[in-house]
Amino acid sequence: FVVNDYLEIKDVHVPLSYLEEFKDAFGEMLDNYRDRLVDISVLHAFNGVPVHDCDENIQSVLADLGFSSMGDGER
Repeated sequence: FVVNDYLEIKDVHVPLSYLEEFKDAFGEMLDNYRDRLVDISVLHAFNGVPVHDCDENIQSVLADLGFSSMGDGER
């Protein structure tokens, strides 16, 4: 959902065997939103797991897409 000029994504479900394809396609989607002046994206969960609890592989993919952790210091 685009809310107040940012993209909020509650949960993304992707089979881990398609992680590289997801990275390419999701990166392209984020670029399309940037073209519409939506520069901030918030992702809450990946495959039902809160992003800050995901393994290093998922964290790395999300970091490569431009996501960074934010919050209360516990993440």
